[in-house]
Amino acid sequence: MDTDFEIKAYYAGHVLGAAMFHIRVGQQTLVYTGDFNTTADRHLGSAHIDRCRPDVLITESTYGSTVRDSRRARERDFMAKVVDCVRRGGKVLVPVFAVGRAQELCILLETYLERMNLNVPIYFASGLSEKVNTYYSLFVSWTNEKIQSTFHQKNIFDFKHIKVCYLFFQFIFKNRFIFSHGIDHMSNNLVQ
Repeated sequence: MDTDFEIKAYYAGHVLGAAMFHIRVGQQTLVYTGDFNTTADRHLGSAHIDRCRPDVLITESTYGSTVRDSRRARERDFMAKVVDCVRRGGKVLVPVFAVGRAQELCILLETYLERMNLNVPIYFASGLSEKVNTYYSLFVSWTNEKIQSTFHQKNIFDFKHIKVCYLFFQFIFKNRFIFSHGIDHMSNNLVQ
């Protein structure tokens, strides 16, 4: 192997522990990354990489050509649909990935429920999200600055309103809101 070799890892901001890599061999450079997020969200900071002009860029691009409304507008729309459904006596099922998206939605819902003084039972459909929350608490230094600065006063991943549902089908007819692991198109998959 060439002795003039360097690898540098950068924060990708997509999920806890996600990284981008800048690799240099001699004069040739490459940036490799899977998913990354250039906008900070409720639980993670934005991706960061030093200014560079790589010879090769390898990246994931699921939403590369998607133009979306602002996060605030998407969250407002999502919460309006959830509240409308629950007020009409409906139930909400949200297919969501256990890592990243589930934590983002839990923080959104927990914050909203506390601010609006609502008491709506919310459940994960399995314990995987609960386990992931434990890792977020253990590696709080990898989260965004707001969570890091308030973590000792309040562990944001210790949700008061959101519990684990191990018997999914027994609970689906009793409760109002359930996270299920699967597709992450949140507001298009509300089930009443």
